[in-house]
Amino acid sequence: MSNQSFTLLNTDLNRLELRIIENGVFHGDKSWMFNDVVSSFSRLYFIRSGNAYIERDGHRCPLLPGRMYLIPAGSRYNYVCTSQIEKFYIHFELELLPGVDLFNGLRDYLDAPCPDGCPDSLISLAQNGSLSSLLRLKSIFLDIISGFLEQAVKEKEYGIDYAGFYKQHETLAYITAHLNAGLRVSQISQALGIPRHILSRSFRQDTGIGLKDYMEQLLLQEVKKRLLTTKQPLCSIAEELDFCDAYYLSRFFRKFEQVSPREYRQRRTGQE
Repeated sequence: MSNQSFTLLNTDLNRLELRIIENGVFHGDKSWMFNDVVSSFSRLYFIRSGNAYIERDGHRCPLLPGRMYLIPAGSRYNYVCTSQIEKFYIHFELELLPGVDLFNGLRDYLDAPCPDGCPDSLISLAQNGSLSSLLRLKSIFLDIISGFLEQAVKEKEYGIDYAGFYKQHETLAYITAHLNAGLRVSQISQALGIPRHILSRSFRQDTGIGLKDYMEQLLLQEVKKRLLTTKQPLCSIAEELDFCDAYYLSRFFRKFEQVSPREYRQRRTGQE
């Protein structure tokens, strides 16, 4: 008798967390025009018809019918429609470690032909709503994005090293579970039983980013996500994320984005 087990199924596979932020069929016209869009989540577009493109640094990528495009979290693009566009979109997060998006390491967008029957088959499965349909939909979706990840690695477009983040998985998990404007390095230090100066130094050494900077980055991403995907008033977002009030939330947001949360939300409305 023999037994062969695969450790990765119990560790890395269990760590993978997929979250669908929003999805739908979008019909747009020339008003679909947004500059300097940066999202904390990745965007997957299945283009059904139209004349539109994304653009960065003077390089223009047409969004062609029959193709799908993955626009990774953290990337910055202009979105432009010259006449009309119809697409099925899925905005998602895929984390291997808490707060570390798997696609945030991509340097550029990726594109490929739509699989046979897509996106109609995905839309049909989503509309069906049964558990078996949802499992099938998730399977197809994961197959598509794993293909994009393989493409990125092959084309040497994938630039994130997770080894250091692995070493800090307890810190990452604590930050994600307690993320709010009142979270302090000293609180994390006390909870994990690690002296503050050692915790801060090791985090920077392992990840290349300061612990306080990382916490602010995650908090900013959470605020952006709520602004883009909900209709929560600023006062409600501020309260839930432990800002003193909407004024302090706005001041925090302006520090990084140079616009107010209200302006950010207004500019991005309808940018699916």
